Amino acid sequence: MAMLPRWLSHENRYLSEVLKASPDIQTIRLRHGDTHYQLKGESHDPVVVLVHGFSVPSFAWEANQEALIENGFQVLSFDLYGRGFSARPSVKYSQTLFVEQLNDLLQALNIHKPVHLVGLSMGGAVVSFFNKTYPDKVASTCLLAPFSKPIPIGPLKLPVLGRYLAYVFYIPSMLKNQIKDFVKPEMLDYWQGRYEEQMSIKGFRNAIFSSANYAIQEDPQPAFHSFSGKPCLLLWGREDELFPLEESKLVRESLGDSHEFQIIDEAGHGLQFEQADRVNQALIEFLKKHS
Repeated sequence: MAMLPRWLSHENRYLSEVLKASPDIQTIRLRHGDTHYQLKGESHDPVVVLVHGFSVPSFAWEANQEALIENGFQVLSFDLYGRGFSARPSVKYSQTLFVEQLNDLLQALNIHKPVHLVGLSMGGAVVSFFNKTYPDKVASTCLLAPFSKPIPIGPLKLPVLGRYLAYVFYIPSMLKNQIKDFVKPEMLDYWQGRYEEQMSIKGFRNAIFSSANYAIQEDPQPAFHSFSGKPCLLLWGREDELFPLEESKLVRESLGDSHEFQIIDEAGHGLQFEQADRVNQALIEFLKKHS
């Protein structure tokens, strides 16, 4: 039984090996290690920052980046610590960690003008906490099915046993459970293939376990209140199984009267990928109006 976590692990590579073998992967060194990022578009255009969710890294935005660039925006996407091709530091994976990662990244890239933030799922909470911490650095915000309250993780909170259960049961099941993000299962093969890449890099399991115990235990409601009077767009997939549409009511109550709300039909939690054209249209219309 003690060997099960090791046997079930996908982790067989160090990030340094991956980056050395793939020099086309663009990274920048921040305070907690390398951050993988992509910055595309004209430097004089308004900057849109895309922040992914709990476990799927920045490839989640592949169907959105070019549409935004073609419509006059410079687009920054990046992998949160512990995901994709970013470092897996041995720290507490809290909202503060991710907020400061984004702030450090903007400073390192010499982006000093207010940016438009787009956050998906847990990324919605990250951009909300960022707005609360650095309101002068945010021009507007788009939230795509953000998590609205602390997420119960049951026995994963238990000392020692919690990590064992996460490594043996919860994390190994994450790959196949990606199907829950989609209404159309035919999209799953490509998505799972991209997702599995990051699981092979050492430190992924610890990052997910720590994020479950810290980042998604922080109540985002006070951060949602910080949008009062600032442009905000809320999008939600009508068939979202992870965060059902009903949960949008709690978010809307916290955002107040200044936000816009759209429901995306025939979309689950991965609405930005599954219904990319509709989501892109909504984002572009909103961002042009507030740029």
